[in-house]
Amino acid sequence: MIEMMGAVRPSETERQALIKHFNDAYYRYRNAYPNCTPTAATQCDKLMQNGHRLAEELAASGLGR
Repeated sequence: MIEMMGAVRPSETERQALIKHFNDAYYRYRNAYPNCTPTAATQCDKLMQNGHRLAEELAASGLGR
């Protein structure tokens, strides 16, 4: 998330929205998977991969630069 913010350099309003959406997703997953099960680990990996892909796409698009 920190790397994405540095690459995208969103406005303060966009920054707050990105942080809110990130945190909302984090807490949804934390509440859905309170214990680390194999399913939770798989979902976590997918979420991290998706977040990484999105961050790379945003950085490559030049948004916020």
